[in-house]
Amino acid sequence: MSARLDHVVLGVPDLNWGRAELAGPGLRFVPGGRHPGGTHNALLVTSERWSYVELITAPEGEASGEASPVAAQVRQGGLVAWALAVEGIDTQVGRLAEAGFEFGPVEAGSRETTDGRLVQWRSAGIGPGFGQSELPFLIEWAANDAHRTGLAPDGRAAHLTEIEVGVRAPERARTFLGVLGLSARSGGGGLECSDGEVLMRFVEGEPRLSAVCLAAPDGRRLRVTDRVQARQLCVRADVAEEVG
Repeated sequence: MSARLDHVVLGVPDLNWGRAELAGPGLRFVPGGRHPGGTHNALLVTSERWSYVELITAPEGEASGEASPVAAQVRQGGLVAWALAVEGIDTQVGRLAEAGFEFGPVEAGSRETTDGRLVQWRSAGIGPGFGQSELPFLIEWAANDAHRTGLAPDGRAAHLTEIEVGVRAPERARTFLGVLGLSARSGGGGLECSDGEVLMRFVEGEPRLSAVCLAAPDGRRLRVTDRVQARQLCVRADVAEEVG
């Protein structure tokens, strides 16, 4: 099975504030729980897509998260990172290493949900660390189904339709995707790749996740970006149109 887009990560200074700010444009996040490293999240999980959106914060002063590289990156805010879901993560990391990509170790991760359940996965990041590469980190869930996040999918939630990633070397991105069984084609001024549900676009520019696009149930198209300097999330809602 080929890799597929699993989720995108949006960082905010305060989770309640972030949820309130994004609720206005129609993005209603549900509290997801807490990670051992001190970060807290809320999720936008829809029955329309496998992929979801994670809103995450790393409160200052929590001892468990002071030395966490994930917490440090999250505190910068904005569009932080994105993930591809894979099966057999150890094998996939090995194949990417053979193709010349530098990965960190495969590590176990978990989150305690708001009702006390434990959600588990294994993940591996590429390059210098979490959120410091334009390429995604890989994740393999312990429970490989629609309820893997610990939250029930919401049929009324907005769903991901497209992400845009800035890259300095488009052919490197093409090679990366190809190793994972995804085919990228030239188009839209760069590369385009679909996992069957979400379009992933790669354009020449600053190497980072640069935009996240969603479709709301009422027909609006939402585009989430950030201000590179302040790392503040910005949501633009296009004129309502029918969502197919």
